Amino acid sequence: MRKPLPETANLAGLIQGRGSRGRVVATRDHVLPLDDFERASSLGPHLASLRGRSAALFVRDMAKAAAALIDLDGCARRILLCPPGWELSRLESASRDAEADALVYDGDEDAPGLQVELAAPCRLPLQPLNEPRAQAYETEWILPTSGTSGPPKLASVDAYACSIRARG
Repeated sequence: MRKPLPETANLAGLIQGRGSRGRVVATRDHVLPLDDFERASSLGPHLASLRGRSAALFVRDMAKAAAALIDLDGCARRILLCPPGWELSRLESASRDAEADALVYDGDEDAPGLQVELAAPCRLPLQPLNEPRAQAYETEWILPTSGTSGPPKLASVDAYACSIRARG
């Protein structure tokens, strides 16, 4: 299990006060000013509950996915990025392999039937934070491989050192 670190680089920390002023994440349906993440979250009151967890991210909307990644990086100990359209059996298998104990899903849909301790809806527009962000984890990002040479496997990606390690 990864330990909290005093000054870990993470997306929200990189955004706050480091040249993000006036920049946005934009899709056809949403415009998310990066400045807003200093005081708001796509996960609302669930953000604090996701601290230190291994979260499966299963959202279809790309703006929500970007917002959830900003929210989770540095907060969760692990993020499993699940492609939209994965069937439940693949989501269950990958979540088990990544030891996911939380699920982040599109807030405008019902949560998939994944058995986890916490299911947190991701919603836009951003919701005000009730307390300051507490980010101290070096978050491990887990991505599925393409499966071109066999069944897809999970790979651990160090987003800041740009290295990839096979899992399991």
